[in-house]
Amino acid sequence: MFSSPPSFTDGTPDNEECLNLISLEAVVSIANNLVSWSSTPCLDTTTSQRKLKAAALIYDVEHILQTKPRITWGPDDLPSPLQTAGQFTKCLTSVARIILAKASQIAGPVSTALQYGPYQGGAQALHASNSSPPCLLRVASLNLRGGLGARGRGTAKLQRIAALAAQLKAERVHVAVLSEPRFAPGAAWPSDTGYIFWGHRSCKPDTVALLVAEDVLPRCRQLDHIGSPRHMWLQVQVTEQCRYILILCAYGPHKLVPNSERLDFWVAISRKLADLRKEPCWQQCPVILAGDLNCHFPFFPKNVRYAGSLEQRIADLLSQHHGFRFLGDPSASSHKSGTSLNVMAASPYLEADVYIQPSAQQSFPSDHLHVFACFNLRISSSRAPVICGVTWARNADWDEALEPFHFAFMFIAAWSTLLSRSLALRQAVVDGAKKRLRANLVTLVAW
Repeated sequence: MFSSPPSFTDGTPDNEECLNLISLEAVVSIANNLVSWSSTPCLDTTTSQRKLKAAALIYDVEHILQTKPRITWGPDDLPSPLQTAGQFTKCLTSVARIILAKASQIAGPVSTALQYGPYQGGAQALHASNSSPPCLLRVASLNLRGGLGARGRGTAKLQRIAALAAQLKAERVHVAVLSEPRFAPGAAWPSDTGYIFWGHRSCKPDTVALLVAEDVLPRCRQLDHIGSPRHMWLQVQVTEQCRYILILCAYGPHKLVPNSERLDFWVAISRKLADLRKEPCWQQCPVILAGDLNCHFPFFPKNVRYAGSLEQRIADLLSQHHGFRFLGDPSASSHKSGTSLNVMAASPYLEADVYIQPSAQQSFPSDHLHVFACFNLRISSSRAPVICGVTWARNADWDEALEPFHFAFMFIAAWSTLLSRSLALRQAVVDGAKKRLRANLVTLVAW
């Protein structure tokens, strides 16, 4: 503990309190508390949200470390009590690196410079290169149960869109097939989601749509001269020898629709695929089928009790006529009832790792589970920097959030207070000396 020395201005009775707050003992206590805090579990939410939060945390902590002032001072430059700023700065840097290492383990390969979502970094996005090495093509199939419709107020819809885009970004999805989106005619898709909306707009539960990541948009083309509100065709340029693949997005007619109408839907698709095969660029083109097909295909054991002759005919049409293979674990269900309607299938020579997301991890409510597939095809992406802004949680308990840092903030306040009262530095101002030191010390306080 220090007593107020003559090197600080008189008439300030809190000098002694400030000296106690910046003492070496105080710095050691602060360091121990912050290290203990940084070792506690954090980001304890769903998988996708954890990745996003961790990516934003990395984003900001890296920016903090990169902007740390490079400043040194000698024993004669500052009064001895103020010399503890060196140990305090080392403490903050060590804790920041501990947090960075923990966040990196959680975030994995999620890009921080291209991040979008409800949890965003506070610094500007770092400049990324215009292109990145080819990566495996990732496709998602989601039944949104009208989640893009007018349920709730406009703000609620925008929040659902932000949550959907954030989850797709966290899973690094390039193309998402949306069954029953109910995105109204004339509605504007937000320009800052990182995805482009393609598809028929309707408030009825009878359409399918696509979300295409902006960084692969130049490699994708919707075949808008064919298709219907319930099915779409997307051409994707890949780096493999086949050059192009087709993604068939479908939202099959419901089981309450007459069987003849359901069969006609799939027969029309079969004929259109046969016509596409006559074009040279699509003769050998692999095809991915994704969406809520509204058909209990017997490939999935839990569907068998619901599969009738119509389901078998449609399955034969897809597999025998066009070689489609259903992907994923047959015993895994993509519906909360235990069956599988939201599925993926592909040409025989396409392989994919399929992941069905548990309902507890979904950021978008639906009785259908989200299906994600990573294919053995590579696609090149173009990157552009995104300017991020902070979105604070509403009704956050700031007292609780700041409690671990209370004494660290008190150190900064006390140290900067005594810095302004230092007679030696005041004299340096009068003499016009140590200009760079004084400027750097102000920068250090701000940092």
